[in-house]
Amino acid sequence: MVKIWQNDDHIFIGGIIVNHHFKKVRTALEKACRENSRLVIDLAELEYIDRAGAIELFELLSEMQNSGRRIELSNVRERVLFSFLQLSAELFVKAELFSKAG
Repeated sequence: MVKIWQNDDHIFIGGIIVNHHFKKVRTALEKACRENSRLVIDLAELEYIDRAGAIELFELLSEMQNSGRRIELSNVRERVLFSFLQLSAELFVKAELFSKAG
C-alpha cells in the first residue's frame, strides 16, 4: 500500500507503488502542484515501485515539468533507483532502435 503525506512544497511517498495504486499518487501530486510551483518529492520511504508505476510516475513528472513546475526527486532508495535506471535504459534502447530504423 502506498502512503503519501505533504509538508509545504515537500511531498513524501512511502510504501509500495504498483500500477493500481498510482491513481492515489497522481491525485496527491496534482493537488500539490496546484498549490506550489516547486515540488520536492521525497522517496526515502518508498520500498518498491513496479514498472507500470514507474512509467506512470515518469509521465506525470514530465507533464508537470512541461507545465512550468520545478520538480525534484530526493532520497531515492537504491532498489527504487535501480528500477528507474533499468526503465530509462530500456526506453533509451528502444528510442535508439527506432531512430536508426529511419
